[in-house]
Amino acid sequence: MNIKAQKLMIVGINGSGKSNAGFYITEKQFERFILLTPHAEDIREAPKNSIPVLATEMTPEELNNVMEAVRILAKERKIDGVLIDDIDSFITDENDLKKVPALKDAMINHRHWGKKNK
Repeated sequence: MNIKAQKLMIVGINGSGKSNAGFYITEKQFERFILLTPHAEDIREAPKNSIPVLATEMTPEELNNVMEAVRILAKERKIDGVLIDDIDSFITDENDLKKVPALKDAMINHRHWGKKNK
């Protein structure tokens, strides 16, 4: 399964293996990716090809700044993916989502970010 240039959402109950599945998939599919997580234990277990970012108390505005940086790194071809673990820790409702336009941009335009500039 090739998920590059695709969106993937993994859902399940606590302890069902969502994070482990995400780690496995991204480790195999991407050369270098950002791992954004609110869990310190995820940082210790992060795949070697990830750039782990611990975000225990990140506001939607801060998430927007991170996603802007992700966009820049992708356009510069320094990363080819991003994994946001437990996004509901950062985005709790529609009002929070409105404060993260860079996340919306990532969902809509991500497949164009890594293309070489002409």
